[in-house]
Amino acid sequence: MNANNTPRVGRIAHAEYQDVLGQTHTEYKDAKGNIYTEYIDAQGKVHTYDSSYGNGHFAAAGRESRAGANGLLVGLLVSCIGIVALGTFYVVTRPEKIEPLPPVVNVETPETEPAPVERVVEKPSVTIVPITQPAVQPTPQPAANPVAPQQPTDVNVTVKNSQPNPAVTTPQTPTITDSSLKTAITKKFQESLPNNQLNVTVDSGEVKVTGTVVSQEQLQRISPLLNSITGITKVTNNATVAP
Repeated sequence: MNANNTPRVGRIAHAEYQDVLGQTHTEYKDAKGNIYTEYIDAQGKVHTYDSSYGNGHFAAAGRESRAGANGLLVGLLVSCIGIVALGTFYVVTRPEKIEPLPPVVNVETPETEPAPVERVVEKPSVTIVPITQPAVQPTPQPAANPVAPQQPTDVNVTVKNSQPNPAVTTPQTPTITDSSLKTAITKKFQESLPNNQLNVTVDSGEVKVTGTVVSQEQLQRISPLLNSITGITKVTNNATVAP
């Protein structure tokens, strides 16, 4: 096949085409009329062969191409046959769906009662006979003596209130101790100022706060929180913001 030593003097390019592998083949005709085919492979190597070898090479390539196409066609046919077989097997072996029968409902027909027979009751006739009553003479009544109207008498009545007036009670204010104030302040700080490190001292209602908080915003909220608690007379805030 490799005819690189074939003299190229006097060769004339006759035709050029591509094979199934995408390689470009060039046909040359020398001075004696012989036809040679030349192509360069992927490694850059030049291959030269005569026409008889080229025909055999192309015939082999064509056979390989046809074999690949035939193999693909056979694979498609086998796949189709397998799908049809599986579908047929499923249709034959699938369980039949039992359709439920509609329920039978017994409708009771109401019995018709016979209409009551009307009976006519004859009432006895009544005859009214008027009876004359003797006239009654009115008896004269004696004249009544006029009664003089009585003069009202003045009566002094004094009504005493038997129930005493209720005494007015003044609600007692619960005594606020320093301990209860400290407990209320500590609870308020824990709810409103998380992660604080504050110390509270209470003496006769005077509150002194020391320690640290995590932000300037918490530091500014200490005084309003203390003012919302009843019983505090004085507030001294020495707390600072933790570095």
